[in-house]
Amino acid sequence: PCRLFYAEQEKLRTQHLIERNAIIEQATEMVTTFTASQDTEQSEKEKAISFKNLDGQLNKLQQAWNQTGEVDRKEYQRLQHKFKATLSPIKTAIKVFHETNSGKKQALIIEAKKQLEVDDIFQAIEKIKQLQQLWRDVGFAGSRQENKLWQDFRKVNDQVFAKREQIKNKQHDAQNELAAQFNQSLMDIKNKLGPEPDQTMLKQTQQEAEVLLSTVIAHKPVIKKIANDLDDFIKNIQEQLTTLA
Repeated sequence: PCRLFYAEQEKLRTQHLIERNAIIEQATEMVTTFTASQDTEQSEKEKAISFKNLDGQLNKLQQAWNQTGEVDRKEYQRLQHKFKATLSPIKTAIKVFHETNSGKKQALIIEAKKQLEVDDIFQAIEKIKQLQQLWRDVGFAGSRQENKLWQDFRKVNDQVFAKREQIKNKQHDAQNELAAQFNQSLMDIKNKLGPEPDQTMLKQTQQEAEVLLSTVIAHKPVIKKIANDLDDFIKNIQEQLTTLA
């Protein structure tokens, strides 16, 4: 029984040896294909997709190697060295690719932070949107760096958009205050007329309303409700003047 057991183990090791050699052949083919692809011109987006696929193939190959059964210890050391040496160019290329992308994304983060100092917030927002598009075009920066870089970039984005919201809220409050002032001025003009105004009072009131309307229109953005109310009021005065005439 012992001889049968060890004979079976020897057969398994022989089979595992064949499987590991086959994996090394796949690794060699992968390196050959990758080397050939480097001679062709690729856009940043195409290069990112290419390296993503390459990284996936590398992980599958490494997983297959790890899951393959035992071989003779000396054979394993020789095969392990050969496997690593074969994949070394690809691993180096992926590492360089990740480091390059990491540098590009760090530069985008620095550029995004500059937008916090820009006075024109809407110009800053447009720049941030451009940076977001550039970020999407840059490839993967490696599992160690990618998430941290994205969190840093997103944090700056959120700060710029929050600054815009603060400015919009201030503008909204200022607009409401201005609308209240214009509305009060309109009410004051209306109160001057009295129940039965004469032609002179109507013309004077019309002039005051037209001056106020010009002031309202001069402020941008125009407060449409006040402008419409003034326009209706002026038309009403004109109708009263026509009736008196």
